[in-house]
Amino acid sequence: MAQLADKAEVKGFYDRFESEDIGLHLSIRHFTIFKELVRSGLRKDHHVLEIGSGYGPVTHLMASYLKKGRVLATDISQGRITAAKQLLSKHANVDYEVVDVADFQTDRKFDAIVLPDVLEHIPEEDHDRLFEAFARFLKPDGFIFIHIPHPLCIDFIRKHEPETLQIIDQALSSDRMLQRAYRNGFYLVRLESRALSRSFEDYEVIVFRRNRPYESYTLQPQPKIIWQKFWRRVFWWYHCL
Repeated sequence: MAQLADKAEVKGFYDRFESEDIGLHLSIRHFTIFKELVRSGLRKDHHVLEIGSGYGPVTHLMASYLKKGRVLATDISQGRITAAKQLLSKHANVDYEVVDVADFQTDRKFDAIVLPDVLEHIPEEDHDRLFEAFARFLKPDGFIFIHIPHPLCIDFIRKHEPETLQIIDQALSSDRMLQRAYRNGFYLVRLESRALSRSFEDYEVIVFRRNRPYESYTLQPQPKIIWQKFWRRVFWWYHCL
């Protein structure tokens, strides 16, 4: 099974994979990840930890946007990080580190932790330690952004296109992910499926935030509630015509 691959095999796979075709090659998937990051609360002064940055397509989009922020791009492959440094040399707000995320240690705190189509490549038995680490790295008001292939899509690919799978490619169920997140003090903000490159839902967006003390749950100002109600009534009326 792919999950049994050791670290040396995984590193070797991605080093070989990267050497075949180095380039940003931005796709609809990369632009969608960036769009959903901004929608999830990414601001231009944020400090971001990116897990599994690869050669840097999402890193490039974030670094271009983070005018007052920084990205720490991490990857298990030295070859991919070397390629990213070359491709993203114009970005002065990106730091790089070659590390297996399961072993990553830092004293820095981040506004966002981003996993752009990488969690499915990290053995699931390491995910508990991963969320424990996220709880240490994330600022109190920070968020975790996860973009993964839809688990049913992975199952479809395993059956019909197995040659396109990577050395570790797991179908991740949201119920187990939620349990790990909840155990480590996070709550679910978003869980959405969407179709990007196929006629059915092939990707998921998942966003977690830290649990907040009940004292922070205050009511919205009444004028704001009235304004929102008005526009939602207009939206309902327009779509019912």
